[in-house]
Formats: sequence, C-alpha cells, structure tokens
Amino acid sequence: MRAVFWILFAALLAAAAASLKPASETVIRVGFLGSPEDEDFDGATALKRHVEAALDGVRVDIFPSGQFCSKARECLEALKAGTLDITMTTAGGIGNLMPELQAFDLPYLFAGDASTECAYDTTLAAAINAAVLEAETGLRLGAVGNTGGWRSFATSARPVHH
Repeated sequence: MRAVFWILFAALLAAAAASLKPASETVIRVGFLGSPEDEDFDGATALKRHVEAALDGVRVDIFPSGQFCSKARECLEALKAGTLDITMTTAGGIGNLMPELQAFDLPYLFAGDASTECAYDTTLAAAINAAVLEAETGLRLGAVGNTGGWRSFATSARPVHH
C-alpha cells in the first residue's frame, strides 16, 4: 500500500510540475515533522528521485525533522502561503484547520488495515478532499496512506481486541 501511495503521489506531482512554466529551475519544497529515519522521509526521497529523473529543470528539496515548520499547523499554513509545496500530516494535523476530520484518528474506527485501505481507496478520500476544498482551506488532499498505522493500539505481550 505504501508503494502505491508514493507512486500515485509522484504521478500527481509530476503532472502538476509538468504544467509549470520551465523557468531556469523549478523547486518543489517538501517539509514535514518526521525525521530522516521515518518512512515519510523514505517516501519523500523516492518522490525526489522520480520527479528529478522525469522532469528537467525541476528540483525537489526535502526538509525533514521540522526544519521548515515545527508544528502541523505551521506546515499547513506554509502550504496555504505557498512557501511550502508538499507536507505529510495526519487527520489530527489537518484537524487544526478542520476539527471534524480528527474523527478519522479515532482508534478502531475501522476493523483493520484491509477495511481501512478499502474505505480510503473508494470514495472516502474523494469525499474528504471535497470537504477540504469546500471549506476553502486553500489546501488539497494529495493522497491518503498508511505510514504509521491507522491509529490502532498494540502491545508486545498480548493482542488487543476491540
């Protein structure tokens, strides 16, 4: 699922970048709170390799570990201001602008990974994006992916049942 997320994300970004006027160089800024050891960094690095290989004159700069913005709300505000082009956040993060979306961070909202991915692969992601656009946040949802689990609980001693 993670690979599909980044392939779709890269395709969306490549299409957007291809429509840009070829100035001397176009820079796409990706900033997020995760560290270089986080899977978000791996995805951003894969995106960078793909975009820079596919598009002449386009460079992707990656700002992990809060280098560009130190809180989820700051990252979203930087997107709105146009000083940042891409960020990764959670439902809780975008909940800074749309509190109702925090409901998607509830543990056990879905029965498990398979049902969650099925829900997001159908019309749910499109409905969330429509709500974000309708709320005039100035943002657009690029993709939904599972990089750290779907807000579930786990123990090392025994299973957790809902």
